[in-house]
Amino acid sequence: MQTHLSASTPLDAVVESTGRHAHDTLQLAWVCTGMGRVYCRGAAHDAAAGSVVVVPPGEMHHGHSVGADGWGYRILDAAQLQEIAAELPGRPRAEFAWVTCRDASLAAAFARWAAAGEGGLEADSLAWEAMAALVCHGGRTPAAGREPAAVREAVAFLEAHWAEPVPLEHLARVAGVSRFHLARAFKREVGLPPHAYQTQLRVAHAMRMLRRGWSISRAAFATGFAAQSHLHRHFKRVLGVTPGQYAARARTLKSPR
Repeated sequence: MQTHLSASTPLDAVVESTGRHAHDTLQLAWVCTGMGRVYCRGAAHDAAAGSVVVVPPGEMHHGHSVGADGWGYRILDAAQLQEIAAELPGRPRAEFAWVTCRDASLAAAFARWAAAGEGGLEADSLAWEAMAALVCHGGRTPAAGREPAAVREAVAFLEAHWAEPVPLEHLARVAGVSRFHLARAFKREVGLPPHAYQTQLRVAHAMRMLRRGWSISRAAFATGFAAQSHLHRHFKRVLGVTPGQYAARARTLKSPR
């Protein structure tokens, strides 16, 4: 039985075994549950949860789960990885000397991406962050360029379009740099990745709306959150109180004594 997991596939899906086969293109997978063993390049490679698996084009390989609970993995877009690699100075291709790698920073980056769901600047940014971490695994740092100016342009755009869905590709185009450079420079200069900065802008606008007496649901949709629960989650994370608590406090301050 073979099950390929996408970003939307439940994490409890498992793979017991795969037959011997090869692919025409580079294959990438992130192991999210359980543990497996991959046979490739004449050796066996263990792949525990958190590992990244890389199989070169044309390489015969097979694998199976280790243990009764099986293993689950998410297939990654290798074309996107090559696209990021092409944006790095002096590195036209992403090539790997290993088949499996379990690195804490890579595992954390892919876990953040998997938890983000699909669509929007957050999911887009975290996908690119995970891919960039994989490309740069080994300590390579891209050369500095016009990043501070590009970050200022990106910040200004987000401040003017805080409620709109902004793909990372579009934000990078506005800033005049690659997505890879913008994601790294933005976090370095601002202290937050672009999606987190936009979320804070949205929360700040929701605060103003709640102070004006808007309902929580109306404020949530007006500030670009997909649902009231999303505003609740981000509002509490940023401010330490829920939107309802904040609105109640604002009403108390406004009421005559």
